[in-house]
Amino acid sequence: MNHIYKISIYIGLCLLGMSSTSYAQMYKWVDEDGVTQYSQLPPLNQTEVETIDVPMHSLNASAIKNLDSQIKRANSLREKRLEEMKLKQIDEENEARKLENCRRSRARLASYSVPNALILQADGSRIRVDEETRLNELVTSEELINKYCN
Repeated sequence: MNHIYKISIYIGLCLLGMSSTSYAQMYKWVDEDGVTQYSQLPPLNQTEVETIDVPMHSLNASAIKNLDSQIKRANSLREKRLEEMKLKQIDEENEARKLENCRRSRARLASYSVPNALILQADGSRIRVDEETRLNELVTSEELINKYCN
């Protein structure tokens, strides 16, 4: 009879230990800089470590659904920010390209504004162009300036 009594007490204590609220262990200590640290793992070289039992509440279906909704919303906002950043980068690149085209168009206009001037070519050489070509290039340069320098 005494043996059955001990077993029932042991089973009762085990059931009592398995309550519905579970706990996770956390560690608290002050590091060498005087900053209080918290972690789920104890520090390696600390002598004074405080153990904290933190209750871990179970999530019900509503809380899980709410958390899932928040995660989806956060992901959507993150994707929107990334898309906005990409568009901003594209706009900045286009603006830089437009400014460079404006600068080149103005330089082109300056080159063709002087009659009988030597015109720099893409390969680095210089040539003289006839008057008709020069006038056509002036018109083209002005069109490019109107397009890129607004």
